[in-house]
Amino acid sequence: MGNKNNIVKSSFLTNRRSKRLKKGVTALSTGLCMTVMLSMMAFASGISVSSGSFMSTAETAVTAVVTLIGGGVGIFGVINLIEAYSNDNPEARSSGMKQLAAGIGLIICAQLLVPALFDMVTGL
Repeated sequence: MGNKNNIVKSSFLTNRRSKRLKKGVTALSTGLCMTVMLSMMAFASGISVSSGSFMSTAETAVTAVVTLIGGGVGIFGVINLIEAYSNDNPEARSSGMKQLAAGIGLIICAQLLVPALFDMVTGL
């Protein structure tokens, strides 16, 4: 009977830790995205800005933001996978795999599609 209570307590502690970790990842991703956007605004408020340098900076900023969002989603997926494997929950395991795949997809899109889109826009 005492052993069962210890298992419940350890499960509760891992759930509490995973919630804290998710909140930390969310705060970190949000902070990094805001930093990238604010640095973009600081660059744009300069005395003279050429359109070519503005577009290259915008490309860098958009790539960084999308990559950070993808990284955050991927980390959420990994956390959910760890939590699902520790609790032997197939539904949470499926959700974690989907989140991990979505995060990896966003990172790939940021690295491949965003530069291609900006090349199309600047080529007009």
